Amino acid sequence: MKKFVIKFMPWVLLIVMFALLIPGITLRVTSEEKNNNVIISFNYDGASTKLTESKLNDTVLNLKNMGVNSLSIMEDNINYFVSKGDLTCIKYNVLCHKYDEQSIKIAEKIKSEFPDISYDSHVVLIGKENIKERFNNEVHLRYGDDEYKKIGSFDNLDIYVFFDGRKQLWDYPIGYSEEKIAALKNEGFNIVLIHKLKNAVKTEYIDEIEKLIKKYDIKYLNLKEDTSMDKKYNNEENYKKMADVINNNDLTLVVTENVNQLSNQKFYGYSYVYDEVMKKGGSNKILRSYETYDETQADETKYKFRVEQFVNSTVDRNIRFVTVTLIEPEGVTYNECADNTLKAVKLYKEKIEDIGFSVNLTSQRIDYNANKPFNYAVCLVIMIMFMLLAFNMILGSASFKLTIVALLLSLVAFLGTLTVMPEPILALYPTAYSVILPAFCSTLTLSFIKRFKYKLSALLLAISSIALVYSVMLIGAVAQGTMLSGIDYYINNDIFRGIKLSLIVPTLYTAVIYYFMFIKNEKTSVIKDVKNVLNADIKVYWVILAGILGAVGVYYIIRSGNVNSISSMEKLMRSTLTEIFYARPRTKEFLIGYPCLVLFAYYVKNCNIKFINWALAVGASILITSVSNSFCHVFTDFFVIVERTLNGLFVGMIVSAFVYIGNIILFKVIDVISKKYFKKN
Repeated sequence: MKKFVIKFMPWVLLIVMFALLIPGITLRVTSEEKNNNVIISFNYDGASTKLTESKLNDTVLNLKNMGVNSLSIMEDNINYFVSKGDLTCIKYNVLCHKYDEQSIKIAEKIKSEFPDISYDSHVVLIGKENIKERFNNEVHLRYGDDEYKKIGSFDNLDIYVFFDGRKQLWDYPIGYSEEKIAALKNEGFNIVLIHKLKNAVKTEYIDEIEKLIKKYDIKYLNLKEDTSMDKKYNNEENYKKMADVINNNDLTLVVTENVNQLSNQKFYGYSYVYDEVMKKGGSNKILRSYETYDETQADETKYKFRVEQFVNSTVDRNIRFVTVTLIEPEGVTYNECADNTLKAVKLYKEKIEDIGFSVNLTSQRIDYNANKPFNYAVCLVIMIMFMLLAFNMILGSASFKLTIVALLLSLVAFLGTLTVMPEPILALYPTAYSVILPAFCSTLTLSFIKRFKYKLSALLLAISSIALVYSVMLIGAVAQGTMLSGIDYYINNDIFRGIKLSLIVPTLYTAVIYYFMFIKNEKTSVIKDVKNVLNADIKVYWVILAGILGAVGVYYIIRSGNVNSISSMEKLMRSTLTEIFYARPRTKEFLIGYPCLVLFAYYVKNCNIKFINWALAVGASILITSVSNSFCHVFTDFFVIVERTLNGLFVGMIVSAFVYIGNIILFKVIDVISKKYFKKN
C-alpha cells in the first residue's frame, strides 16, 4: 500500500483530474468550431473622401460581385462635411482677422449674439439647404447649450458656433446620413453602423439611430472608443439606452481590437453594454473586429501584406469581423489603392474559405460559459502533483510523508478553490500553471535523458525526448485550455497575464535543476561547486559563448510578445511559412528548441563538456516554454494552437535532422583534423 501511494498515487490522481477536464475543454472546442463565419465589411465612409464618386461606386460593386455585401457606415462629422465641400469651418479668431466685408459682418454678428464667445471656438458656415436641414434636425439631439449655439443666418449662410476649439472637427459627429444608407440598402448591401459612443449631455440621438436600425434591417453595431470624449457629463443613460437598442433589435455587438492587440477598445460604458448583451435574454451576439491603417509592412505588390494581416487576425486572433479600410501606401494613386484593396479582399476571402471558414453568413449566438471554480480547482490539484513529481525526480527518490502531505494539500486546495477562493487569487492560477507545466516537463525530460542516455542510441534518445516533450505539453495544454476558456477570454476581454514570467522562470529553472540532476553528486556541495566555478580559469571561448547565449536570451525575451519591427529575413521566412501552414509554427521552436533538444540528447551521451550540455538543456527548455506560451493565447482557437504546435514539430524535425547530421559531420571533421595534426608523437 505504501509503495502504491508513493509510486502510483500521484499519477493516478493526475489521470483522474485530466479526465474531469474533458467536459470543459470539449465545451471550448465545440463553441469555437461553431463560430467559423467571418463578416467582411468595407469601410465606405473612409474611402468616400479619397475616391471619386464613380471609382467608389465601381469598388463597392466589385466587392458585391465577389460576395462582400456589407458596408460600414460612420456618422457624418464636421470634418467629413468640410472634406466634401458641404460647409466651411473656421476658428473664430481667424475669422476676426479676415478683411472681406462678409467675414467682418459675420464676426460682428457672432459677437453681438454671443458676447462671451471664446476666440478659439469653431465657426461653422452652411450654405447648402440639405446640410442646413440636417444640422437643424440633428445637432440639438446630442449637444447641449454649453457646447454649441446657433447664431442665425447671414447672406443665406446658417451660422453655428461650437465652443470647444480644442476638439478636432472629426470629434463633432452630426449623425448618420439616411439618404446614403437608403441608397446603399437599395443596391443590395447590408449596412453596419460604426458608432463612437459619446459621453454626451443628451441622448436623444440614440432614438434616431434605433429608427434607422429598424427601418433598414441593420444587424451589426460596431461600437468604438472615443478618445476625445469629455467625461464631465458622466451620463449613464447614454450607454444604457444603447444596450437596450442592441437587445431590443437582436443586434450583433461588434467590438474593435486595440491596435496593440492587447484586449479590445473599451468605449464609454463598455462593461455595462457587454454585460447587458451577454446576459440571459440579451442578444448574446458579439464579434471582435479587426481594422488597420498600418501600411508600414507594404510589399512590392502593395496588397499581399494586408492579406497576411487579415488571415493572421482571423486564424490566430479569433477575429470574425474584418473591417476593410482602403490600402494607402505612399506613392500610390487612390485609384490604384482601390484596385489593390479589391485584390486583397479577393485573396483573403479565397484563403479563409480554403481553410474552412464561411463568409458573410448570419452570426450565431454565443452560449459559452465555463465552470470556472471547478476547472480552476482541478487545475490546482494538477499543479500540486506536478510539483511533487518534479521534486521527487530532482531528489531521485520519493517520500511517503511528502506524498501524503501533497495529497491532503490537494484536497484542501480543491475544496478551497471551489468554495471560498477570491477572484483576484483565481486570476493568478493560469499564470502559475503556465510556469509549473513547462518546469515539470523540463524536469521529466531531463530525468528521462539521464536515465536512458546509456541504454538508447543518441538518435533514439533524441526522438524519444521529442515525443515525451510533445506528449506532456499537449496533455498539459488541456488544463491550460480549460482554465483560459469562457466568453470573456474568447473575445479577449480577459487577457492572460504573466507572459514574460511564464517564459523566463521555466528557463531559469531548467538552468538550475540541470546542476542538481547532472553535475552535483554526493561528494560535492553547492557551495563548493560555486566556489570552484568562481575560482576557475576563464577561457576566452567561455566568454564568447556566454556572450552569444546572453544575446540569444535577450533577443528571445524581447521577441516574446507583440513586436511590430522584425527583420526582412524574418518577414520572408514568416511569409513563406504562412503560405505553407495557415497556422504558422513559432520560429523559436523550430530554430532553437528542437535543434537544442536533439543536440542535447547527442552531446549528453557523447560529450562530457558540462557547459555545452548545460547550454543545450537551457535551449531545449525554450521549446517547452514556447509551446506552453502558445496555449496562453486566449483568443486563438484551441485546435488552431494544436495545429500550430504540430506544424512546429514537423518543421522542427526537419531542421533538427539537418542539425543532427551536420553535427555528426562536424565531429568527424574535427576527429580527422585532430588525428592528422595533433596526434601524439
